[in-house]
Parts: sequence; C-alpha cells; structure tokens
Amino acid sequence: MSTNFYFRPREGREKIHIGKSSQGLVFALRIHPDLGIHSLEDWQKFWQDGDIIDEYGISESAEGLESHIERRSGGKQHVGLGERAYPSVDGKVTLINREFC
Repeated sequence: MSTNFYFRPREGREKIHIGKSSQGLVFALRIHPDLGIHSLEDWQKFWQDGDIIDEYGISESAEGLESHIERRSGGKQHVGLGERAYPSVDGKVTLINREFC
C-alpha cells in the first residue's frame, strides 16, 4: 500500500508532488530543482507557505509528515528508478528528480 503527498501553495499555484510513502521502503521524496527544492530540508521551508494533503485530499501537518518520513527511515531504498533517484546523505529518504507516482 502506498500514499502520495502533495503541497498546495497558498498563492493559488497548482499542487506540487512531495513524494510517496510505500510499505517497507523509505519515503520517496520528489525534488524540484526548478523550485529550489533539493532535499527534505528545502521542503521543510516550503511547508510554511501552504498546506500538505495526501492523494485522498486529507490534510496533514508538517510535523505529521515529518514523523511519517522518520518512521519510514528504516526501510529499504527505492531501486530500479534510474540515475535520477538516489539515497539522501542521511539515508532517510530516496531523492527522486523526475515525475513518478
């Protein structure tokens, strides 16, 4: 089972894919270099200016999502996603620089 999470900016822009939580795997964190998002720390700065929702439209707090990511940090890294997917320095997430769901 997996769940996608999105950031909905307050400024009215379209929602932005944060990443995906999949059972047994670390959180797959979507990076957006064009928006200056290269890491979980960059995302944490963004979350102050909008809302986090899951694919079912349920709101999640920044603290709740961070806790969820932390709980997933003991899982396996994502593999088979090509050269645009790699583990973060601390191994807590797989950083993915391409569209996925």
